[in-house]
Amino acid sequence: MISVIVPTFNDEQRLAACLAPLVPAAMEGLVRELLLADGGSTDATFEIADDAGARFLKSEGEAGARIAAAIAKAKGPWLLILDPTVRLEFGWEAAALSHMNARKAPARFRLQKSDGGLFDRLFAPKARALLVLKGVGGLGSGGGVGGATARTLSRIGQTHLLDARGWV
Repeated sequence: MISVIVPTFNDEQRLAACLAPLVPAAMEGLVRELLLADGGSTDATFEIADDAGARFLKSEGEAGARIAAAIAKAKGPWLLILDPTVRLEFGWEAAALSHMNARKAPARFRLQKSDGGLFDRLFAPKARALLVLKGVGGLGSGGGVGGATARTLSRIGQTHLLDARGWV
């Protein structure tokens, strides 16, 4: 049902914590696949991805372009685009499943702020975990996937807020 896409670049320190809450959903069949859109990591990111059973898609370019390439390869109808700094609460899958059964609109997880560092000032934490139906709103609907992905990701703040939390 859900293809999880995680853009990575030298994220070995935080990747295991990001992926751990996905395990119960994978065991239940809700998470169908895990795709890591990697930008050329030189640390143990690949080994962690391999241990987690992820497809490791290594390519050059900005995170948005790597995410677009992963969307094109995703098999699930729903996409969970998850920043490697995000750790969803265990039990997130109930809120996601409820949303998927009720709507076709994109949704995001309510995220708690981290330490308020530079990354948090440049990119709002709410823009780090998105659940979206593939092909809706131009996301992954073929053709100009990159531009459509950028437009959809830029509208994350306008999406439905799920009754589930994560932290960064």
